[in-house]
Amino acid sequence: MARVPLAEILDKMGVSADLGAEDRVTDAVVLLKLENDGDVAVAIEHSEKTTWYDQRALINTAAAVVDRSDLKPR
Repeated sequence: MARVPLAEILDKMGVSADLGAEDRVTDAVVLLKLENDGDVAVAIEHSEKTTWYDQRALINTAAAVVDRSDLKPR
């Protein structure tokens, strides 16, 4: 298995974000669903300086946004 930069893969999948001119992305967490010969796995990757605390906070917040209709993504 080799480490692969995700930028091109995410671009091809149409992943983008609505950012304002003054917004600065400081951390990122990416969840990946992997399929290989009928087997399915999940992987998680994060930006180089993302702490375990920020990783957990981003994942929990994303789950809350998905689960609750009163929380809307930007």
